[in-house]
Amino acid sequence: MKIKRIILLIITSIFFLLLSTQAAYAIDPSFALTTYEKPEHWKAISKISPFSAKTGWRYKVINGILYKRLYDYTNKRWIGNWIRA
Repeated sequence: MKIKRIILLIITSIFFLLLSTQAAYAIDPSFALTTYEKPEHWKAISKISPFSAKTGWRYKVINGILYKRLYDYTNKRWIGNWIRA
């Protein structure tokens, strides 16, 4: 029984050693493009940026009951219906 535990411990430790990962460091994109010729469409690529709408909850009280509704501040419109908070 003791030998089985030792063998199991060795096998699991080898398994976890093989699965260990190493850190990968990213290169600054501006550095990478200065070393090579920039593509013709680089100006279009550089203007692309991630976009997410800014949203937030709006609240109101009707007959003593608190309601909330999601509002999109980017597009200035309501999202969904009034729900009880």
